[in-house]
Amino acid sequence: MAVNRNADRTPRPREWKDAAAVSDLDGGTLRVEVSGQPVLLTRHDGELYATGAVCSHMGGPLEEGEIEDGCVVCPWHGSHFRLADGEVERGPATVGILSYDVRVSGDRVEVRARG
Repeated sequence: MAVNRNADRTPRPREWKDAAAVSDLDGGTLRVEVSGQPVLLTRHDGELYATGAVCSHMGGPLEEGEIEDGCVVCPWHGSHFRLADGEVERGPATVGILSYDVRVSGDRVEVRARG
């Protein structure tokens, strides 16, 4: 059984923080660091999403995964995490990844922790 690779990650930032230029997302996904947290920015079906960038199962780099049916798929073991809320759609992961509110301000993408 794998441990949650994100258990020690505290959802932050609570305030809106600059993450990237909108044009940086032309490729669909981008890994950035915001307030010390690895964040995966994704443009999918015209929407922007921000989730944790590390698979909770074995720590896989989600920016290397595919986007499939509204989920990011971990390239290491195939766990599917919903872009909308970071929850597990299909394992082997049993714990979701962090999820962030995302907005565009001018030509910049900003994120903040949910809740």
